[in-house]
Amino acid sequence: METDRWEDPSGREGEWWDDLAELNPEAVIFDGFDDCIVGYATRMNMPAVIVYDEDLMVATMVSTGMDLDEAVEYLSVNTFGLWAGDGTPMILRRFDATD
Repeated sequence: METDRWEDPSGREGEWWDDLAELNPEAVIFDGFDDCIVGYATRMNMPAVIVYDEDLMVATMVSTGMDLDEAVEYLSVNTFGLWAGDGTPMILRRFDATD
């Protein structure tokens, strides 16, 4: 899984990116998943990190030709379990509160 740091923002621009760059210039960005970003979050005594939507990430992988099981396995192994320091993104897993 390719990751970027703020030194090379790859053409990302706008107020949201500027805010995050100011809050955490070491935030890790997963390449190819910008459309899966739902915001950023802070943790006690830690810098802000990007938050990705898990379902959107899986859908992105499926759109590249993987089937659902392949996409989930790939992301589980290569992305969801990644630790890249304090700038490591959070992955949001949505659930239906009525279940």
